[in-house]
Amino acid sequence: MQERESSSPKFQRRAEHRRDELLDAALDLFGERGYAQTSVAAIARRAGLSKGAVYLYFDSKQAILEGLVKRALSPVAAQAIDGAKNAAPGIETALRNLLGSVTGAMAQKQVVAVLKIVLSEAGVAPEIAAMYRHAVFDVVVPAASALIEAAI
Repeated sequence: MQERESSSPKFQRRAEHRRDELLDAALDLFGERGYAQTSVAAIARRAGLSKGAVYLYFDSKQAILEGLVKRALSPVAAQAIDGAKNAAPGIETALRNLLGSVTGAMAQKQVVAVLKIVLSEAGVAPEIAAMYRHAVFDVVVPAASALIEAAI
């Protein structure tokens, strides 16, 4: 299968967009092939960059996956906590906002795609599961627990 090249030449794209272009390419390839079967070189080709250019933005393939998690899921966790903090008085409303933010994120295509990748690879790569837990669960669960304890 031949790699799809980016539609615009490298020199016409702005450097500030390259990180997202790499993440988009990685998301596509991880979804198509799986994390383990995708190389940094393939991600670079899909993004229309050299393999060396990838390392200007990410230290490793795992760092690319971490970038995907941070881009797609960390904002969800932060939004959930903000929603709980800024809720009208009442623990029930705050908890509803927190959980509503998390479940609402599940309707976002990019969030679901990243979750699928993390879940499919977590069994063979525990560091991926740990990274996800740190970025999402370690943020949301303590906030939800504090709300529940306050309600009790």
